[in-house]
Amino acid sequence: MADKHDAAPAPTVSPNEFTSVFAELIKATTRKHVSVAKMRGIRAQLEKAGTNMRALDFVIKLRRLEADEAAILLRDIFRYAGFLGMDAVKQGDMFAASDDVAMPNETQRGELAEAVAYEEGYRAGKAGRDAGDTRFPAGSPLHQRHYEGWVDGQAAIVGVKKGKGSVKAVAPAAGRRKSRSARAGAI
Repeated sequence: MADKHDAAPAPTVSPNEFTSVFAELIKATTRKHVSVAKMRGIRAQLEKAGTNMRALDFVIKLRRLEADEAAILLRDIFRYAGFLGMDAVKQGDMFAASDDVAMPNETQRGELAEAVAYEEGYRAGKAGRDAGDTRFPAGSPLHQRHYEGWVDGQAAIVGVKKGKGSVKAVAPAAGRRKSRSARAGAI
């Protein structure tokens, strides 16, 4: 039986292309680590400010769903809790009149709206949807943020490599290895 290494095809990548792309990989990995550290710092700020982190994580998961899917999920959670006789989940307790929590000011709502518009655009671009398929009025600042996100989402799906004033699309490698959680069959 022949050794597997003997049958492997010769690499076709040039040394210059390999080192250039590998340098981009190092930079992208570093940016990822910086982003993860920043996210951890932001989460620590939220926790220190008194945020219920389990509730925050649940809201983040809900945001990833379509509105009707989120409504069904919430409905079913409360329905199942009722089936189990969980007295802690009563509407009066959840929406007490004494809950006088202030709402964000206009500036903060505007910043959130821009972040949401960008995120929606990014998801649309990454999903390959049309750039004009947006709920934001054409010419508005939110429409512009959506488009910026869409462009970045498109770049993510084609693996854009920027260099010397040009943009070169690099096709994703075939047989990409699944993440550890996907291999383990995570929920």
